[in-house]
Amino acid sequence: MKYMALVSAMALGSSCFGMIVGTTGAATLVSPPASLASGVFASSTQAFAINEKQGVLFNGVIDKYLPIIGLAYTASSATPVAPGPRWVNSHIIHFDNRFQPQAGPVTGTVTFDKVIIGVNFTRPRLDASDAALGNPGTIYPFGWANRGFSTVIDTFTVVNPFTIRFTLANTQEMDEIRVLTLPGPGSLATAGAMLVLRRRRR
Repeated sequence: MKYMALVSAMALGSSCFGMIVGTTGAATLVSPPASLASGVFASSTQAFAINEKQGVLFNGVIDKYLPIIGLAYTASSATPVAPGPRWVNSHIIHFDNRFQPQAGPVTGTVTFDKVIIGVNFTRPRLDASDAALGNPGTIYPFGWANRGFSTVIDTFTVVNPFTIRFTLANTQEMDEIRVLTLPGPGSLATAGAMLVLRRRRR
């Protein structure tokens, strides 16, 4: 039943606004909080998935543009590129266990109703995209040194055009992943076109 609801949500996603439609494992969907500053919105067992700005013309740098499906990316995998102005929806995955008991790495998935086209996971790109893509009512950890991926355990994989899987590990610190999706229908046709583009980039 849960699977059918997810498929239906994808099929009905015909507006330009992109939403998180499913989570598994340690990922929990929440509304944008007042603050994501270090230690404020924290948990030792959960990474929080948050919808940010929708339908934004973004002209910044992206750590991994059109990520290859099935490939695990780590801190050293960033290949910053400025693809030019792109209309995007933005979402952030936030894991902060500062002041929390240590519980080891957390793993989960987040599924969107639109196709994933880019991921920011290093501090410079997260900082640089807060103003353009972050939720206006949220305080972000701008300049926090350990905000992005920092260990070889921190990984993400785009498992299909709509879903990202992550494993994150902190020691009283923070990991964030900003996921950019493509405004427009969450259709198989759109996903197929993005797959072709990704294959051409290999």
